[in-house]
Amino acid sequence: MRSKRFYSLPVFLLVLLLALIGCFPVVKPDKTPPVVETPVITLSATTVPDTGGGMTVTVSVAAQDAHSNLKDAVITLTWNTVGTDLRDRGSVTKTVTYPAAKTGTATAAFSVNLLGSDITLPVGIYSFSASAVVQDVKLNKAEPKSATAAQNLTVQKSSEHSPTINVTYTPTSGGKVGIPFTFTATVVGADTDGDLTYLEFYILSDTATVVSRMATSTGTTSLTITTEQITLAMLGMGPGAFSKTLYWYALARDAPGHVTQSPNKSITAQRMALAVLQLSLLHI
Repeated sequence: MRSKRFYSLPVFLLVLLLALIGCFPVVKPDKTPPVVETPVITLSATTVPDTGGGMTVTVSVAAQDAHSNLKDAVITLTWNTVGTDLRDRGSVTKTVTYPAAKTGTATAAFSVNLLGSDITLPVGIYSFSASAVVQDVKLNKAEPKSATAAQNLTVQKSSEHSPTINVTYTPTSGGKVGIPFTFTATVVGADTDGDLTYLEFYILSDTATVVSRMATSTGTTSLTITTEQITLAMLGMGPGAFSKTLYWYALARDAPGHVTQSPNKSITAQRMALAVLQLSLLHI
């Protein structure tokens, strides 16, 4: 037991001496920020309409860290008008996470003039710039890195088209029918701008609107009237009235307010007894 104590004391004293003079390494916290490359800005298109089309601006930021994994990049995209005194300036920011590694690329996509876009721009020419702040998992932040896109974006006034309309129906125009009768119509509207808002269909007499149908909501393309029974009461025909001329037409309207009307069509509606008499006379 004495020999063990004899050897243990010198060893303890030696370890204490080495620690005091700094021969053992001291673990220091990581305070080194990532090394960040200049952001790369890419435009998916350089010309878009102000409505009915769009594009995407993509910002990619590559970085590496010598000691810790990368955490995320806070990327801010800024736009400015070009060549005008009236400055239209704005910015939007996104935070993008890096993969769990010391080296990687973070990419943020910013949509422009699309449905639910990050950015909506009126007619004009715009430049884009981006800045990125990258940090690692130890929350060491690098100095901001900035870049300007090599290309500008031109937003043009979209070409506006009136909707088109097509109507199929029975009975055919120009004929005669006995009352009551069933009128069947299919109205189909279309708009190349994609902003058709409603369709209307009317059957009129010389004194009143006999049938009125409407289909609304953005994207409406079809309206159908299948079993509309036209009666004497609907036409307001008293005992002394034997026939009435009916007219029908359809309307299509888009969001900007362009209206297209189908050509007016007509048919002569007669009391059933008169229609039967005329048919009999034709066979005499």
